[in-house]
Amino acid sequence: MSTPTTTTATTTTTTTSPAPSPAGAAAILLVDAGDLAALAAASVESDPAEVVVWHPQVEAAGAAGRRRAAEAHAEMLGGARLLLGRPRPAPGSAAGGPGGASAAGEIEVRRGLHEAAILLEAVERAVDLGCRRVVWPVAVGGDAARILAVGERAECVMDLVRGGHGSEPATGAGAATAGVRLEAIDLPLVDLEDDELADLAADAGVPLDAFWPCDGDGAVAGGDPCGRCPGCRRWQAAFGRRGLSWPWRVAEDVPSVGGPLIETVGRADGSRRPAPGRRGTGPRRSG
Repeated sequence: MSTPTTTTATTTTTTTSPAPSPAGAAAILLVDAGDLAALAAASVESDPAEVVVWHPQVEAAGAAGRRRAAEAHAEMLGGARLLLGRPRPAPGSAAGGPGGASAAGEIEVRRGLHEAAILLEAVERAVDLGCRRVVWPVAVGGDAARILAVGERAECVMDLVRGGHGSEPATGAGAATAGVRLEAIDLPLVDLEDDELADLAADAGVPLDAFWPCDGDGAVAGGDPCGRCPGCRRWQAAFGRRGLSWPWRVAEDVPSVGGPLIETVGRADGSRRPAPGRRGTGPRRSG
């Protein structure tokens, strides 16, 4: 497994020394979408006592599972505070017009704006709380263009925090930001692939079912992920590449009312065996 790279949007502060921390303030705000990247970031945080977990509330299928996962991460960090973002809709598809490259480009723009809006809200909350760092556990793999785009987005947000003065200390009108303690937006996982995230969480010894992989609300029976959607299959493949067993049962047949349910669990080689009667409850909290 490659060593996670810490890509910091900026390490330059707007003042010569950070403002004093308000009483009881957290030093780090972890943006936690309830995904595997957030679980991996929480698992390697060196000072859990200084972390507050901020969960963006995106109104889309799977929202309940993602929130349960964020709650599990907060508890894993020693009972860190869990704060909720403002409810916001998921980024929509391109509205009308011809398909093809233009429609795909519009969808990408919408997703980028959605991502930027979430980061901006997280940073706003971090400033309110007197945090020094925002940890944004976005992971885009080895795509150099996407890594650059994520870094530029974080830098643009930090530029707003600095009052539009780039990396230079704020002076004059920009001195209004002098009391802000926020120093950086950290991107510790930005260049990791899916299987490297799984490996990192496994190496840290955290429960591997403490994230929500499903694009929807899970299986009909119980609270486990469905195992069939693109999101589930994506993460099943990542676990398989690292020889990790899928931590949830998989219902091979969606039951009708009163119908049979065949439950199986994954082996590292991708095969299936009957589940030993386990009834999952989705992402679980762990101390």
